[in-house]
Parts: sequence; C-alpha cells; structure tokens
Amino acid sequence: MTMSSLAIYNDFRRLITPIALREVIVAHEEMKCTRQSFREWCIALGVAEDINALGTEVKDWLTIEGWRLLESKVRGYGFGFAIGTRRVSNNIDQGKGGWSNLIRTSDIASVNDDAYLYLAPSDEIANSFRIADESGDDCDMAHYLGIPKCCAEFFSVVWPAASRRQGDLCPYSCAMSEDYTYPWDWHTNIVSQYFGGSLISFFPCSFQCSNARSKGEKTFKILSRINREWAKSVKAISKGIFIYTEYGGVHRWSQYILNGKQVILSGKVQSTVCDHSMSNARIIEYSTPHDMIVHTDSQMFHLSGADVALFIF
Repeated sequence: MTMSSLAIYNDFRRLITPIALREVIVAHEEMKCTRQSFREWCIALGVAEDINALGTEVKDWLTIEGWRLLESKVRGYGFGFAIGTRRVSNNIDQGKGGWSNLIRTSDIASVNDDAYLYLAPSDEIANSFRIADESGDDCDMAHYLGIPKCCAEFFSVVWPAASRRQGDLCPYSCAMSEDYTYPWDWHTNIVSQYFGGSLISFFPCSFQCSNARSKGEKTFKILSRINREWAKSVKAISKGIFIYTEYGGVHRWSQYILNGKQVILSGKVQSTVCDHSMSNARIIEYSTPHDMIVHTDSQMFHLSGADVALFIF
C-alpha cells in the first residue's frame, strides 16, 4: 500500500525539527507539499510539473544515528537529497512575531546553527539545487521552487535594498501594485503568512500578477480537495485589511467597508506585536498605499514612507 503524502509529511516533520522559517516546497512525481504558513507546513497534493525540489533546515546537532534514520526515510520514500555545505542561523525580524526573512551563513558549525537539507526526485537534482542556492543563483532557485520568472526577476532587483533592512519584500510588492485599484487579488497575498497561512510562498512582482495568481489558485484548489474547511480558513486569513510596518508590527482586520479613499474597520485587530496603537482603530484614510491617517477612538496618527504599506484584499 502506498503511503499518503500526508503520512509522509508527518513522518518527515517528526524527523526534521525545528521547522525552517523560510518557504519550503517539496515535489516528488505527482506529489506536492508546500510550506506556506507561520511556523507550520501546509500540505497539498497535485501535479507539480514545474516544482521539483525542497529546501529546508535541519539542526546541526542531529546525531549520527539521527542522520542515518533520516537518510533511510528519505531513500525509502524515493527521494534523493543533498546536505548544504554552509551552516545557517535565522535573523529574527523585529515586529514580525518571530518570523525571519534573513539568515546568517558560516562555514563553521555551532550548536545553534542549522544545515540545509535539499530533497528532490534524485541526488543529481538535489545537488544542483544546493549549488544554485549556495551560489545565489536566483533564476535557478526560482526554477527549482516553481516561482514565476517575473516574480524571480523582481526579487533579484529589489533584494539588495530589502536586505539592508530585514529582507521583507512586502512593501516593494505593494509599490508595484499601486496602479491597481483595491481590493487586490487575495490569491497573491503573501502578507497573510504572518497570521498563519498564504497560498504562495514567494513575494509577487505585484498583487495582481497573473502568474502569481495562477499559483495561488492552483494551491487553493488542491487544499480544497484535501480539506474544505482548511481551505476556507486559508481564504479567510488571506482576505482583509493589512497595515504593514517594517519594525512596529503588521496588523490585520477581517471586516471592512471600502468607500473611496476611506476604509471603515470593524471587528478585532490581529497584530504580530503585543504592544501597539491599532487596537481601537476605526477608520483609515489614505492617499497612497504608503501614506495614510489612522483614526482611533481618541486620536489619529499619520503613517507614511517606504517602510509602511496598506494592503486590501
């Protein structure tokens, strides 16, 4: 009897800990597993003709016995694999609830470092993926991870600027979407990753990108086939109002009324930080996605600049 991809996923998850804070995509023949949530993996089944590798992190302190067990499982499920030659550790973003968009690399392992584990249908593909990752070849990485070419090119252009902060491309994707009217396509919402789920695992070149939308739509259909309630929850998380700040938190409202350049908020706010001033926000007035006035019960304050952004899905 063939083991289901859900069972394989759960088996791997018991072996590979902690879960890496980065996008993870697995594909093996006609199985596709994608990590698209906050500290959790989402699993999906479907044809993955354009995705053929996985990159995740494993603790360097795995014992020899642990490595042997892991290799046995990997080989037993028909995967090839490669182990990264570098050691990595996560830079935790300020204001993102423990998320990490940057890593530190070293050739010398320490007890707190991780090693990248690359899985693919064969050792050759896994090793090629490793080389692309370690050499910083964004185009090749996009190929292995199934990221649209337009979004990969966008990443290459803006990454040098984003990496000088915390490596978060959300405001850049927002800037590329300014010519489109709200609401934007919720299938492309990567900001929702900070609140538990996202249908895509890359920063889109715009939130109306047809290629990114196609990826999100495909994932949503796959999730719906596996678990309809799960798919509904991801959809619910992906829709709403999001105020992004680089260091002061990301905030989300699920209910709103859009009236021209004014947004009327209702319901409770979710935030990636505990101490914030958005708890009593009632109205947002904006001139651009990067310039807004937020009205609360007792005050109003102005948010503007490249490090803030308003997303409406």
